[in-house]
Amino acid sequence: MVGHNRIRQNLKEPKRDILFNLFEFIIKEYGTDKCTILWWYGEKKPSTKIISIEDSEFLQDLWLKISGNYLLFLPLQFEVNRITEKDEGEFIGMILFTYSHLILKSPDAYEIVYLSLNK
Repeated sequence: MVGHNRIRQNLKEPKRDILFNLFEFIIKEYGTDKCTILWWYGEKKPSTKIISIEDSEFLQDLWLKISGNYLLFLPLQFEVNRITEKDEGEFIGMILFTYSHLILKSPDAYEIVYLSLNK
C-alpha cells in the first residue's frame, strides 16, 4: 500500500517560507536537517548534492533551472553508487522500495509529494 501527502501551491518559484516548511518536514521524516537531493537535467545519470536549509538559494536556483524534471529529497545516507536504473520511474520505484518513503517535486513544479510504502 502506498500513502502520500501533498504540499500544493504555486511552486514554480519556491519562496523561502515554503522551503523552510519543506525542511521542517525533512527533519520530521529523516531525523536530520540535511538531505541528499537528486535530479535529472539532460543526463542519463542523475546529479546529487547534500543540502540543508542554508542552501535554500542554491535550491531555488536549481528548482527553476530543472523545471519540467523531478527533484528528489532523499535521506542523507542515500548511497549514490546504488544508482543503476536508467529510467526515472524505475529509479523512483527502487528508492521507494529501498527506503519505504521519499519526498519529490513533481515535474510540473506545482506539488511536493511525500510517498510512503507499507511493506
